[in-house]
Amino acid sequence: MLRFVFVILFNIANLVIILAGVGIVALSVFGMKKEEKILSDDQENWPQRMSKYIIYFGAIVIATGIIGFIAVNCEIKFFSCIYKFVLAVSGLLLLLLGALALVVVSLFLNYEKEEMINMMKDRKSDRTIMDFIEHNYSCCGVKGSVKLYDLGGYPKSCCKNRYRECVKSSAFTVTCDQLWVNPINRYLYYGGILMTALGIFCIAMTILMCCAERN
Repeated sequence: MLRFVFVILFNIANLVIILAGVGIVALSVFGMKKEEKILSDDQENWPQRMSKYIIYFGAIVIATGIIGFIAVNCEIKFFSCIYKFVLAVSGLLLLLLGALALVVVSLFLNYEKEEMINMMKDRKSDRTIMDFIEHNYSCCGVKGSVKLYDLGGYPKSCCKNRYRECVKSSAFTVTCDQLWVNPINRYLYYGGILMTALGIFCIAMTILMCCAERN
C-alpha cells in the first residue's frame, strides 16, 4: 500500500516536472519573439543567447520527467539510478540558472533605465524608442530625471496631444520606468522564478526518492 502511494506521488511529481519544463521552454520562446527593445544590438544578444540555453535546459527537464515515469513504473534499476543522478544535477543547475536569470534581469533593467536617461539628455540623438514608449504607455521620462525635460523642454511624446507643444502642466505624470519593461526581461524574470522553484522541488524529490528506496 505504501509503495502504491509513493508511485502515485512520484508520477504526479514527474508530471509537474514535465509541465514545468514545457513552461520554461514556452516562456523563453515567447520572450525571444518580442520585438520591443532598447538595448544596443551587441547587448541585445546577451538575453537572446541566454534564452536559447534556457530552452535547451527546459528540454532536458522534460526528458528528466519522462525518465522518471519509466523509473517509477517499470522498476528498472538502471533507469532509477540515472533518474536520481539527472534529477539531482537538474535541481542544482535549475537553482543556478534561476538565480542567474534574475541577476541578468536586474542588470538589464538598470542598463535600460540609463539608456532612457541618456536619450533624455541628448535631444539630438535618435529618440524613436523613447518616443514610442512615452506615447504608447502614456508616461514621461524616468523617475528622478524628469528635471532634464524642465531644462530642455518636454517632447511631444510626453503629452496626449502630440500635435501641440508639450508643457509640464499637460505632460504625463507617471514615469516610464514604472510602466515599461522590456518583454524579454519580463519573461526571463518569470522563467528565473520558475526555475528556482523547480530546482528546490527536484532536490527535494531526489532526497525523497533515496529515502523511499532505503525503506
